[in-house]
Amino acid sequence: MCLQCLTKCVSYGQVFPGYALARATKTDYPDHPDSSSWQKDQYALIECNDPTFIFNSNPLKDDGSEAYWEAGRQFDEDIMSGPDARAVHKLIEAARAEGYNPDEDGIFGFWLSEYLAKYLETAKIIE
Repeated sequence: MCLQCLTKCVSYGQVFPGYALARATKTDYPDHPDSSSWQKDQYALIECNDPTFIFNSNPLKDDGSEAYWEAGRQFDEDIMSGPDARAVHKLIEAARAEGYNPDEDGIFGFWLSEYLAKYLETAKIIE
């Protein structure tokens, strides 16, 4: 069973080409071997069925707070601990298609946290 079913996730639609943003709402099968990898209220980017990247922090906009800096660092760690270098490269290329510019925007995890926070302000849950 895929993690989307195990976690009863809600989807916010395609955030980048090839990636949907989703959030786990619960785990219906706590004894399933994969159920602990995506916890309740965690956001994830999904290419197909299971999350490719799971985030241990909620996306936050840059307000200069310590919480924003912690979220950015955590997003960067979560991305870099993704499946492999090809997956990270593919995600960054998809983000570039939506406006990420490494020369101007700096560290990708910080940019992604803020981008997703802004996206969620207007995103609708896809049923």
